[in-house]
Amino acid sequence: MSTSAKLLPINSMSYLALILPLYILGILIYILYRSNPEIFILNKEVFIFIHEAFNAIVLLTIPFIFGIISASARVLISDLRIFTNIKLILASGLMSSFSWLGIKSKVFIALISPYLAQNIPSSEKTISDGSSEFYSMILVAVIVGAFASNLYIFINQKIEILTKNNPTENNDLKNS
Repeated sequence: MSTSAKLLPINSMSYLALILPLYILGILIYILYRSNPEIFILNKEVFIFIHEAFNAIVLLTIPFIFGIISASARVLISDLRIFTNIKLILASGLMSSFSWLGIKSKVFIALISPYLAQNIPSSEKTISDGSSEFYSMILVAVIVGAFASNLYIFINQKIEILTKNNPTENNDLKNS
């Protein structure tokens, strides 16, 4: 039996149910555009917002990639399989991106600045927009990615140990 025979056949009704709404939506958009083309003109503010959003997405891919690399390294060190823990690795990459975003937006500095001593130099001068900041931010992304995966692996291993040590208690919990 070939591999194509193993695939589910596409029913013509399911194909029609998938394509027909998209086709109708396209016709409605075309009719709206022909009758009132002014509604599709974007303001300059929208273009600026789209430009900033695109730049943010491109900027956040850097910590995402480094977070994935560090989480993958942590998963490999712990003798776990990469493909079974892909959600953990991607989540660690996202956490690295979010930490980078928190630091770049100065929210992190605003949260910890009331607790800093008065004799410490201004934290905004410490975290500047220079090129040396890039390597510090990469290090933050790597540490956050490794820490996030390490925390999950540690908790998961402790749960597995607890469930293996007390099988009678687990059966009692399932029965109640």
